[in-house]
Amino acid sequence: MSRTCYNGRWRDVECVKSKPICDETYGCVSVPSVCGNGTVEPEEECDGANLGGKTCDDVFAGLVGELRCSDKCKIDASSCMVPGCSAGAVLCVDGVLKTCEAGAWRETPCGDDACNVVRGACVKRECTGDARRCVGSVAQLCIDDSYIDVMDCAATGLVCVEATGLCARGVCTEGQRTCRGTVMQLCVGNAFVDVFDCATKGQVCHASDGTCGD
Repeated sequence: MSRTCYNGRWRDVECVKSKPICDETYGCVSVPSVCGNGTVEPEEECDGANLGGKTCDDVFAGLVGELRCSDKCKIDASSCMVPGCSAGAVLCVDGVLKTCEAGAWRETPCGDDACNVVRGACVKRECTGDARRCVGSVAQLCIDDSYIDVMDCAATGLVCVEATGLCARGVCTEGQRTCRGTVMQLCVGNAFVDVFDCATKGQVCHASDGTCGD
């Protein structure tokens, strides 16, 4: 209760949540919200573990899961999901691996590792984008920041070409040399790659041995 002087008389005023502090001269006054004190104050949606009694269903009707509060005291519904799941289902949400076990989602934070849906695990980051590579005869593709096996080229009589990371018919023997115009080429991973343009030295490329000369 606050007692305020008004027109020469004292007036009693009951403070409310939006203006919780009583001052005998000015009546009820507002105070700044403090995020992190565990109390949901004006301009805050939640505070720490205090979600104001809200659940995933209150934010998105029909959803279940763990409603969270961000460090900005805003509701975080990223873990809210459709109830139930199919056995073996795997999802990645904000760096958290979600796997379906006995009809319910189990969460595993990946931390600094990559959340890989194909592998269904948190794995070491080893690539970016859609990079490709060969591991022996196996062609691999970068998915979710880690390599996965795409195909064993040898199983179909092909070779994995290092230059492209794709299966193809071998076009040369490892270490073989040839020429493409004035450009000297070398066979790497069963495919020719450019090595040096002989023309930059005023020479030609000899197709007989794939070397530069006069």
